[in-house]
Amino acid sequence: MVAALFRRPKLRCHVRSVRDGRAAQQILSTPGNGVDLILLDINMPDVDGFCLLENLRGEDTLRDVMVIMCSGSDHEPDQRRSAELGAAGYLLKPPRFASFRDIVAARPGLRLQDDADGLTLIRTGV
Repeated sequence: MVAALFRRPKLRCHVRSVRDGRAAQQILSTPGNGVDLILLDINMPDVDGFCLLENLRGEDTLRDVMVIMCSGSDHEPDQRRSAELGAAGYLLKPPRFASFRDIVAARPGLRLQDDADGLTLIRTGV
């Protein structure tokens, strides 16, 4: 999903993907993980996306990291719960880059910088 989302606009960023919620928790709890943005699938084995998002918001070092929830369902209660838990946005699968770009543009902290070679996701320091 992530590769398809970023391939076409030539978005340059370091991407790490994991198989399940427990692996995500392990990486995210590592000090100095350098995470600027999390694309979080709602339906993951072990720990679902809602539970992981709730845990992230309880961690001092991760509470302000931008999280975009991803799902194959447009179920309104899932979208509402995502927002209530502090997600920056909600992407339907298959994700469209324009939707991703709109979510990032609407929130402080990250921006997409356009140059001749493509786009770079950069932290704005907010």
